[in-house]
Amino acid sequence: MGESDSESASTRDAPGTYAAEYEPIAVDGDVVVATGTSTYRERPDGPIARVYDNCFVMRFDANGKCKEFTEYYLKRP
Repeated sequence: MGESDSESASTRDAPGTYAAEYEPIAVDGDVVVATGTSTYRERPDGPIARVYDNCFVMRFDANGKCKEFTEYYLKRP
């Protein structure tokens, strides 16, 4: 899945309505695990509407290009 004209495809967030911070916590060969936080606002100057804790698991090919990506996330109460 990804961005496309399909109704079920994801869409980009409007500029200024989100912030994200991630960092790698484990690297083993071609696999990297990163964790972080994504914060969303309804409008750029609005209050924070939701926050997610994220974990990304990525596998890279021999050229350094990501060939597998899995995202786990949990919305904060």
